[in-house]
Amino acid sequence: MLRRQHIQGFIVAVFFFCPLFIFAQAPSIADLERQIEERQQRYAEKLKQAEALEAKILLLENNELDYAARLAQARKNFEVRAPTRDIADKVCNALAQEWMQSKFDGMQLYKPCMVRVKVGQIVAAGATTFSFADGKAYGFDMTVQGSLESILDSIVPHEATHIFNALDVGRPLPRWADEGVATLAENESERKRQLALAQEVNGTNRFIPLRDLLDITEYPKNMSHVLTLYAEGASLSDFLVGNASTASGKQWTREEARQWMVAFMQNGYVKGWDAALYNLSKTKEKPLGSITNVAQLHNAFTQWLKRKDIEPYVFKITPTDSGKNTILPVNYFDEEKNIVVPAY
Repeated sequence: MLRRQHIQGFIVAVFFFCPLFIFAQAPSIADLERQIEERQQRYAEKLKQAEALEAKILLLENNELDYAARLAQARKNFEVRAPTRDIADKVCNALAQEWMQSKFDGMQLYKPCMVRVKVGQIVAAGATTFSFADGKAYGFDMTVQGSLESILDSIVPHEATHIFNALDVGRPLPRWADEGVATLAENESERKRQLALAQEVNGTNRFIPLRDLLDITEYPKNMSHVLTLYAEGASLSDFLVGNASTASGKQWTREEARQWMVAFMQNGYVKGWDAALYNLSKTKEKPLGSITNVAQLHNAFTQWLKRKDIEPYVFKITPTDSGKNTILPVNYFDEEKNIVVPAY
């Protein structure tokens, strides 16, 4: 009997206090307001992310339009004659992309450069001719030949650099400098080949002393001497750019390196090489360290060539470098993955 009373009392207590318990656990107005505020914040964050994504997509689309416009503008500087339309398009695009990487992006030549292309299993080579008048270069004419790969990968960048140097300086450059800077634009394997040849002739009677090399304005008649000039010019350019960029504290693009070399050549032409080197040694950055004259540059360069661990300078990659020889926009649509892929 007592047990039944206890059970009845327990049941009464549960029914009596349960509503109070439920009521006590119900959220307060403040809790509800806080929850609403948190949800509003989450919604605002998602809205902000959506707006950022929309802006990014718009930027990508604008980049594509901007790139296409720049590419079309740059292509107008070249008139390409090639065996097929496809080859002509590829060569013209490669030249246009070189143009877009240079300081002359957006500039139009008075007359397009005629480019003649010969593709086949023949020696890779190129030649660009032009004239000077009143400190300006004009009348550009280019010939490139070899496999299509070598033309796009090395010959086109090399010959395009000759055009940029001529437009920058407006007069003939020393052969070592013009060819050396142009070789910096070629692929790594070709630059390594030039470096290996310079190391091979270093310390032999085939090596051209820098005092003579710096002032050569015409190609030697002996072909082996021409090859040596190319190798020394390319390796000396690598040496100078490597030291100067290290002193600047940053990795250079090819165009930054070319512009530094052009400024160095201009100083050498106006003031003489010894004075140009001395002036560099007095600048804050000291791009070539304590080198103050040609004799010291010769010694430092030949000692550098004796090292077994030297490699061609590695340039900073630009968007047009990564898409070189193709018609890639700054950002492109990957159809396989169905996404927009930024080139940066």
